[in-house]
Amino acid sequence: MTPLANAADLRQGLVAYWQLNETDGFITPDATPFNNHLTLVGMGGGNFVPGQFDNAAQFNGSSTYMTNLHSPDPSISGLPIYRAGSYTITMWVKGAAQVNRYLYSEASTTSNNPLLILQTGNAANSSKFDVIIRTDGNATLVNHVVSSAVVFDDTWHHIAWVDDRGSVRLYIDGVLDAANFNYIPSGTFTMNTTTLGLLVRAAVAPAANVFNGLIDDVGVWKRALSAAEVEEVRISSIATPIPEFPAEIVVQPVGSTNRIGDRVTLSATADGNPPLSFQWFKNGAEILGATAASITLSHLTTSDSGDYTLQVTNRFGTNLSSVATLLVTPDAAPDLRQGIVSHWGMDDEVDDGTGRGALLDVYGHNDFKVVADGGFIDLGPGHDINAAIFDGIHQYAYRDGGFPIYNNTAYSVAFWINANGAGQSDRRIFSETSTNNNNPALTLGTQAAGTNGAIRVFVRNNAATVLLDRTSTGTPLDGTWHHVVWTETNGEARLYIDGLLDETSFHYTRGSLSLDTTTIGALLNASGASNFFSGSIDELAVWSRAISFTEVQEIFTLGIPFPIGDIPPTITADPASQSVFTRANVTFAFAATGTGPLFSQWRKDGLNLLAETNTTLVLSNVTLADAGNYDVVVTNTVGGATSQVAALSVTLRPVTSELKIDFNNLGVLDDTPVNTEPGFSSFALATLVTQGPVTRTYGGAEVTLSPVGGIIIESRKRAAPVNSGPFTEEKLLQDFIFARDTVLDQGLDVLIEFLEPNQLYNVTVWSYDNGSVTADRISDWFANGTLVQSGYSFFGSNLPTSNDHYRFNFNALTGADGRLLIAGRRNGAATGGINVFINALSAVRSEMRIQRIEFLPPGALRLLVEVINPAANHGLEQTTDLENPVWSPVVGASFAPPVGNVIEVSFGVPDTDTRFYRIVQIP
Repeated sequence: MTPLANAADLRQGLVAYWQLNETDGFITPDATPFNNHLTLVGMGGGNFVPGQFDNAAQFNGSSTYMTNLHSPDPSISGLPIYRAGSYTITMWVKGAAQVNRYLYSEASTTSNNPLLILQTGNAANSSKFDVIIRTDGNATLVNHVVSSAVVFDDTWHHIAWVDDRGSVRLYIDGVLDAANFNYIPSGTFTMNTTTLGLLVRAAVAPAANVFNGLIDDVGVWKRALSAAEVEEVRISSIATPIPEFPAEIVVQPVGSTNRIGDRVTLSATADGNPPLSFQWFKNGAEILGATAASITLSHLTTSDSGDYTLQVTNRFGTNLSSVATLLVTPDAAPDLRQGIVSHWGMDDEVDDGTGRGALLDVYGHNDFKVVADGGFIDLGPGHDINAAIFDGIHQYAYRDGGFPIYNNTAYSVAFWINANGAGQSDRRIFSETSTNNNNPALTLGTQAAGTNGAIRVFVRNNAATVLLDRTSTGTPLDGTWHHVVWTETNGEARLYIDGLLDETSFHYTRGSLSLDTTTIGALLNASGASNFFSGSIDELAVWSRAISFTEVQEIFTLGIPFPIGDIPPTITADPASQSVFTRANVTFAFAATGTGPLFSQWRKDGLNLLAETNTTLVLSNVTLADAGNYDVVVTNTVGGATSQVAALSVTLRPVTSELKIDFNNLGVLDDTPVNTEPGFSSFALATLVTQGPVTRTYGGAEVTLSPVGGIIIESRKRAAPVNSGPFTEEKLLQDFIFARDTVLDQGLDVLIEFLEPNQLYNVTVWSYDNGSVTADRISDWFANGTLVQSGYSFFGSNLPTSNDHYRFNFNALTGADGRLLIAGRRNGAATGGINVFINALSAVRSEMRIQRIEFLPPGALRLLVEVINPAANHGLEQTTDLENPVWSPVVGASFAPPVGNVIEVSFGVPDTDTRFYRIVQIP
C-alpha cells in the first residue's frame, strides 16, 4: 500500500463528529458544520456516562440506538460516507465479547440490501471486530472479515477503519491489524441511514443486535487518514470548534477522446464546508444549467470538443479546476457492406429440404434453421416486409454454418424487435453459447425478473464467471417496433436504441468464451434449449467490426443494403499459438467471413492434415511429435484465405508424485504465500461465488473444482482457529471453499488430472469451518466413485486440538488416464444448509521401497521391502537391462509373512550377468 499523506489540517474532510457528550433529550449533536445530528431512540441523559474524552454513550444491548436519516446523495450532508470512495471512521468502544452486535451502520429504509456494517463478530469471533459491505444488488464485497486483534474484552479500545477505495487499513489502538480486509469495489450503494448501536434499514434489526457497551468520540471523514493522523485522533481526539474550510478541488476532472453519438461524464471531487455551489465552463464560457459536481454530455457531436473546467464556491472562497479536454472524433464515411457477415431479413422462410424452415442469410448463406412443431414458425408483418414470430414456448432458430460473431474482438449485432418485456423473465432474443458447456454465453434478452421492457446484456466465460450483466436504461420491449444495435471492441461496448446510445455503461473486461452456436428466440447449450422468447424479430445482421454511430443512424433510417455479389473469404480471427504439456488436449479455432458455404482445410507445417476439414482442429493426448506450425486454408467459390500460423509447443509433462493444495478465500486478496500453509500451493476462486468449474495447474497436474447439483461454490475466510495443544495448521483451516448444498447428492467435485497413470495415491482431505455453529455439517466422500469416508462431520465451535482433528485419509488408484475424482456430497443425515467444505487436499503417490539388502552365505540374497498393502500378493521380478527392460519373475523367490508393512523375500544369487530387481504388487 502507498502511505497516505497528512492533510494540512486533521479536520479537513470531516463530515461528522459525534462527541457523544450530551443530549437535549432528542438528539446528540454533530460538532461539524454539516449538522449531521443523531436522533436518540430509547435513550436519554442517563445514557451519557464518563468515557474516554468527557462522556460516552451507553447502549443497553436491547432497545437503545441513535440514527440519522439523510439523502443518499453524499454531496448534501457528506453521508452516507461509503459513497465518498475514500473514507475513514474512528471511534472508541468498550464492551464484552458479544455476537453480531452493531457499532456503526449505513443502510436504506427502502431495501435490505445495501450495507456498510462495523460490528462485533459472529460465534467464535465474538471478541473480534467484524465488517460487512454489500451492494444494492445484494453482492457482498466484504463478508464477515474479522480483526486479528481482540477488541471486545470489556476494556476501552480505539478503532480506525480506513477504506481507500477497497484498499483497507484497520487500526486497533493505533496498531495496524494483520487481517486482510481488502476488496474490489463494485456496484451501487443507495443508503439513507447512518446509525450507531444498531442497523436501520427496510427491516430494522432485532433487539438482539443492539450493541451492549460504550461508544465514544466517533469521527467520519470523506478521505483516508494516514497512520499518523489516526494516532493523533486516538491520543488527542479532534479539536473543536471545527473550522469552516474554503471550497477546493481535491480530485481534478479528466478529459477523454470519444466518438460521435457517445455519452461522457466529466466529474471532480470538491471539499469545503457546505453549501458548495458548482459551475461548469466550456472554453471559458459558462454552460447553462451545469451546476453539479459532474456534467454528462449525451449524443456527442464534434462541436462538443473543447476545454472544460469546474468552478466550486462556498461562502469562504472559490476554486477553479484544471482543464479537462474533450475530443470528439468524426466517423468515417459509412459503408455497411464492409465487414458484414450475415443479414437475415426474415422476409421468407424456405424449406431446407428436410421439412424444416430456414430463414435466409443473403450475405453469408449462414441460414437460421427453425426448431418448431411442424418444422416452421410463423412470419407476420415486420418493420420491413415480414418478421419471424416466436411463441415463447418451444420455438427458436439456430445458425447453420459460419461462426459465432463474439469470436471477433470487434463485432456488431443489429435487429428490429417488437415484444412486451414485462412478464417475460430472463428470455433470450439473441444468444451465442456452447452445445458442449453450459457456462459460456453472450445473450441479449429481457430483464431478469421481467419487470419492465429493458434489454439485458449478459456475458459469462468458460469458467462460469459473469463478465457482464446489465440492463438498458431505455425500455424498447414495449409492444411496438424498436431498433437495437449492440457493438463491442474488446470490451468497449455500446447499446443503441432507436439510433441513440443508451445511458447504461456496458464497458467490461472480456474473457475466454468457447462458443459454437448462435440462436434467436431461445438459449441453446449443453442442457438443450431454454429461456424461450415471445415476440417478433426482423432485419437481424452481424458484422465482424464495430459499426459507427453514423452507420447505426443509416440502418435506423434506410435499412441494410443488399449485397452486390458473392464475397471471398476473410479470416477475422486466427488460431492462437499454444504451449502445452504432453497428454493435454489442444483445440485450434478460427473465424472467417465470406459467402457460404466456406470450406476449411487444416495444415501442419504446410502439409494438409487428412480429414481435418472442420471449423476446429482437436488434438487429443498430444505427444512431443505433435509440436509444429498449424494453419487453416478457407475457400469458397470466389476465393480463398489462409490464416496466420499458430505454433504448438509441447513440453514433456512433469511427473506429479506429490500434490498439496491449500484452498484459500479470494483471488488476488488471499491467493498469496503469506496466507498459505508452508509446503502447500494456493487455490483461490477469482470471485466470491461461482458456478464453476475452476481449474488451476500445479506443475504437471491440473485441479478442477466444480459444484454438483445445480448449485454454486463459494469461499470464506474466518479468524484463524485458536492454536490448541499440538494443533499448528491454522492457515489450512482458516479459509475454505464450500458447496451451497440443500438436498441430498449436492456437493462439489475435485478432479485431479495428469497424475501418474494406474498408481496408488494416499489422499488427505481437510474439512472444517469454525463459523458453522448452527448444526453438525455432515458429508460423504468418494474417490473415483468408491465411498471412502461416510458421515464425516464437524461442529464449528469445537476447535481443533491436533493437526489430525479435521482431516481424513484414504488410498485411491488413478485411472489409465491419470485422473482422480474426489467427490464430496451432502449426507442424508444433514440438517444444515451447507455441508461440503474443503480447506486443503494432499495426494502423495504411495511407493514400495527396499529398506535393506543382505547377503546370505553360501549364495542367496534377502530383501526387506516396505509395501503399500501387506495383505496383497507380491512378486519379485528381474531384468538385465534398465534402458530397454524386459521384466521376468524370479524363480524360487521365497516370501516370509509380513511384519507390519514390511515383507522379507529371499532368492538365489544368479551365476552370470548383472541383474536388476523390483517388487510388484499382484492385482
